[in-house]
Amino acid sequence: MKKLFVALAALISLTAFGQNGKLEVLTAPASADPYILIDTLFTLEDTSITTDIYIHFANPTANDIKAVQFRLFYDAVNFSNAQIYWGPTATPVADKYGSYFKSGDYINVIASYTGTSSNFNWADGAMFKLRLTHSSAYAGVVDSMAIAGSTSYNNLATTGNGVDVNLEMYNYGGNFQMQPQEFPLKVRNMDGTPAQGVWFSASKRLKTNTAGVWTPITSDSTNSNGLLVVSHPIDTAYWHLRMVAQTDTMSDGSAISIVDAYKLANAASMQDTLSGVELYEGDINESGDVTISDAFAVFNRLALGTANWSQLFTGINNVAVLWPSEYQSAVAATSIPTWAQAPRVYAIDSIVNGLDSLNPYIYVVGDATTTGYNNPAVLVGKMANPGTGTEYILDPAIYMQNIDDTVQFRIPKLVMTQDYEMSVPVVMFTFGNNIGAAQMAIEYDTNIFRFTSIDMGDAPSKWTSLLSVEKGKVFWAGHEDKLNPSVITDMTTTFTFNFEVVQPLGWQTSPLKISQKFAGDENAYDLNIKPSPNDGSVVNKMSIEPGLLELIEGFRVYPNPTSDAYGNWVFIEHHNDYEKTKVQAVVYNMFGQQVMIWEDQIEEKGFQFQGFQLNGLPEGTYLVKLVAHDREKVYRIIKY
Repeated sequence: MKKLFVALAALISLTAFGQNGKLEVLTAPASADPYILIDTLFTLEDTSITTDIYIHFANPTANDIKAVQFRLFYDAVNFSNAQIYWGPTATPVADKYGSYFKSGDYINVIASYTGTSSNFNWADGAMFKLRLTHSSAYAGVVDSMAIAGSTSYNNLATTGNGVDVNLEMYNYGGNFQMQPQEFPLKVRNMDGTPAQGVWFSASKRLKTNTAGVWTPITSDSTNSNGLLVVSHPIDTAYWHLRMVAQTDTMSDGSAISIVDAYKLANAASMQDTLSGVELYEGDINESGDVTISDAFAVFNRLALGTANWSQLFTGINNVAVLWPSEYQSAVAATSIPTWAQAPRVYAIDSIVNGLDSLNPYIYVVGDATTTGYNNPAVLVGKMANPGTGTEYILDPAIYMQNIDDTVQFRIPKLVMTQDYEMSVPVVMFTFGNNIGAAQMAIEYDTNIFRFTSIDMGDAPSKWTSLLSVEKGKVFWAGHEDKLNPSVITDMTTTFTFNFEVVQPLGWQTSPLKISQKFAGDENAYDLNIKPSPNDGSVVNKMSIEPGLLELIEGFRVYPNPTSDAYGNWVFIEHHNDYEKTKVQAVVYNMFGQQVMIWEDQIEEKGFQFQGFQLNGLPEGTYLVKLVAHDREKVYRIIKY
C-alpha cells in the first residue's frame, strides 16, 4: 500500500524535548557518496501516542542529488506504525514527490525532485520526519533505529543526469531515551535550616516487572541549601522512580554536645520544659518521658567518645525523619509520642511517582537544643606544618546558622617550662553571656607530651563534669549543677590542661589541635564559638635558636649606641602573632622623665621591622620601654 507524503507542520513539536534532530546538520562520515544519516539519540515523547524523529540527508560530493530511495528498520513491537513526512529542509521545495511503504519492522522511502532546475540539489539536514506510533506493548524501553535488518534493499541516489549512484546509510547510534525529568529533594532541620550532607540514591524499575531488580540511577548528597536534584530520562507512567536515604547510617552531624546533657538534666528535674520537636529529640531511650536516663545517655556517649547510641540502646539511631505532616504535628506537640504506635523513622524509602518533590525534615536523636544536623559550620583556623607529618587543624570555629550569641575560648602562646612541664590555661570570653555548659578537647603529640591533670576555675569546679583521656587526646565537658549553682560570667581562667614534657629535646614547636568545642548559656542554648587568637603551637625554649627566641619573646634593638652617624635611628625587630595591633616606644631619661613617645601600626602577623629617631635629645643614656600586644620590654640605649 502506497501513501503520499503529507506536510503537516503543525504536528512538528517545538518543545526542547521534541526536536529529535530537527535543527541539526549531521556530517557524513566519508566524502565519496551521498548519505542517509540516523542521529545518535532520540527522546521519546513521554506518555503521548507518537514520537517524531528526523532522518538526515548529507551530500559531501560534487554531484547534484535529485532523488533517493532507502530502507530503515525500527522496533515494531513497541511501535505499531511508522509514517514519513517531509522534514524542515525539504518542506520549502515546491516541486517534489515522495512516498513510502511499511511492512513488518521496516519502512521503504522514496523522494524525488520534480522541477525543471538543473542546479537543484537536496539540502543537507533533516530531510524527513519519521512518526512512530506507540503500541499497546510500549513501556518506554525501545530498540534503537537501524539501517540493516532481516531483509535487504537497494539504497540508491540519483544524480542530475538520471544516473543511479550508491546511497550510503550510516547510523550514529539511533538510541531512544525518555524525556529527562528533574526530581528535587529538599531536606530541612527542625528549625527550617538546610540539612547538608544527607545522602540519597535513586533507582528505577519497570512497573510491569514487579519482581525485577532496581536499576541504580545516581547517588548524591544534599548541598549547602539542603537540596538535591535527580535528573534522569524517565517516564513515570511506565517506570517507578525510587528515592532512598538510609539515615540510620548517618552520624550526629556534630549536633550533640554537653549542652544537650545540661538541657535534658534540667528537663528531668522540671527546671526546663521541653516542647515541640524537643520532646522527640530528648526522649532518647523511647521511654515516653524525658528522664535523668536521657541526660546520662548524652554524658555517657561524650565520655566514651562514641559516634552512635549502640553501646547503650538497641535500635536507636542518630538521625530520624519526619514528613511534612508529621513535622507539623511534632512542632505542635505538648507530649512525647507513643513510640509503639508512632515509631521513629530512620530511613526514607519512597516510590515518588506522581510527586513533584520530596521535602522531609530530620532531627538528631539526643539533640535537645535542636542545633540541627550539620548546622554548625566548622571554620578552619590554621594549619600547622602543612605537608609534613600530621596536618593539625588548629582551633576550629563553630558557627550555628540559627544562633546569634558568641563565646570564645582563649589560649595564650604556650612555652615549655624549665622543669619540663607545659600548661594550657583556657580563658572563656563570655561577651556578656552567662555560661552554664562547655566542652573542649586538645589533641597533642604523644611523643612529646603526656597529659597529667586538669585544674578547674572557680565556677566550673562546681559543675557536673567528665574527663576522658585517650592516646593523644584529652576531652573535658561539664555543665552547671543546680544543687551548687555557678555560671561563668567574667573572663577568668576556666580550666587548665597540664602536661608533662616527656621529650624535651629535638623539637622547636609542636602543634595542638583544639576540637569538640561547644558552649551553652545558663538556659541550655547553644552558642557560637569564635576561634582563639593564637596559632595553637607550643614553643620549646631549649631547642630554639637564641636569636629567634629573642624575636619571639621580646625585641631586637640596634644600633646601640646610636649617633648622628646613624641618623640617630633606633631599629627594632620582633615577631608578632596578631593583626591590626600597635607597637609603642616610650623614652625616659635617667631621671625617670618621659622625653619622647613613638607609635606605629602593625597590619599583619609575622616578622616586623620598624624604627624611630632620637632627634632633638641630648647625648646620654636613655631607657626605652617597648610595648607590643603580647609583650613589654625595657632596653638601655646610648646616644653620643
